Amino acid sequence: MAIHAVVPAAGQGSRMQSDSPKQYLDLAGRSVLERTLEVLLQIPELASVTVVLNPDDTQGPALVERLSRDNKTLLRGLPGGQERWQSVANALQYLHDSGCGADWVLVHDAARPCVLSADIRALIAACELTGVCGGLLAVPVTDTLKRVDESGHVQETPDRSGVWAACTPQMFRVNALLDALVQCRLRGLNVTDEASAMELQGYSPVVVRCHRHNIKITYPEDLPLAALILQAQTSAGDRIADNFQALL
Repeated sequence: MAIHAVVPAAGQGSRMQSDSPKQYLDLAGRSVLERTLEVLLQIPELASVTVVLNPDDTQGPALVERLSRDNKTLLRGLPGGQERWQSVANALQYLHDSGCGADWVLVHDAARPCVLSADIRALIAACELTGVCGGLLAVPVTDTLKRVDESGHVQETPDRSGVWAACTPQMFRVNALLDALVQCRLRGLNVTDEASAMELQGYSPVVVRCHRHNIKITYPEDLPLAALILQAQTSAGDRIADNFQALL
């Protein structure tokens, strides 16, 4: 079955303290979104990449059109919703209506430009083996966790064993994920990633360990860090991932 990618890029990135949405901030000479799409367009297994944009976005459509001329992978832009899950659901509905409901879909954050193609392909391989459900990239939590109250005082120290930090891409069947997101909306449940929606439907996604460099650009200090990571990747290529795995 075919594999598609969906990139929700309709957010405003208010925590970046910038006049421009974070997906269009400069990252080593290109926008964050372009860097992210460059990685996905290197994955030969992908049949299409759908970028979900804010209806008022004036930069995204031109970027998508330009990249689509230079790549064999089908690249399209679609209007997004007010919430992330709505943007993802819009793209999934499009894929469903196009006869791709039984296919796989990779949902990847626009603000994760440092993901390694080797990790994406490892996720694809793992999900194809599981057959029905799907999975996600993630990293084990190594920091000590603290649960605090509204006044900022520590209430407890949760056990971190078995706790992983979810990353993207996250990979599921188009129709299954679309149904999970719709059910969450009908039940009034707020989910922050696709795996959460699938879990609420009774699924147990598989976790595939990825490189810790797969950071999400959220705060201003993340941008120079991402630039350093990309520079290292350019110098060493995907050998970074191989070296990292060898140290485990």
